[in-house]
This record gives sequence, C-alpha cells and structure tokens, in this order.
Amino acid sequence: MPIFDQLQAAGPILMPANIAAGTRALPRLGGSTAADGTWYYGNTHTAIIDSREIYWDESQVSPANGKQGTYVQIYGGRRYEIGQYPTGQPPFYP
Repeated sequence: MPIFDQLQAAGPILMPANIAAGTRALPRLGGSTAADGTWYYGNTHTAIIDSREIYWDESQVSPANGKQGTYVQIYGGRRYEIGQYPTGQPPFYP
C-alpha cells in the first residue's frame, strides 16, 4: 500500500524528486489499530513511527492456524510512539 500512496502523491511525472516530495507531503497513515501501525515519512526515510510489544508463548494455541505457539500482545496490543512507552517492567508472565 505505501508504494501506491507514494506513486499517487508523486503526480503524473514520475521522477525521483517528485516521488520524494510527494512522499514527504503524505499525511500520517494507518493508526494505532492498523496492522502495520502508524506511518509518517516527514523528513525521514523510515516511515514507521510506533510499535507494540509482543512475546512468543509456545503453550498457547494460535488463533490464526490452530497450531501450538503464538505471539501474545502486551498492553492489549496498544502501539506507542517514541517517548510514550510506559516505564517499568511490562505486564507479562511467559
């Protein structure tokens, strides 16, 4: 999806400078509940600006395929931007 957003933002003349300018002009994409989180290029080359904490639990069954082992979200899957992470130990007990 991001590449299509970049191509659309570049306009009808696809040149590196237009793609770069269009990409930097894109609004924040995704969001805290989006599968890939929040994306925003601004003046950087890395668009991912938030993340979430997870851990692997081999004792649980995956809801995706019914097999043993799955990733478990910490903090209910909430995504945090830099400087917003809670302090202290995360609430998980693998």
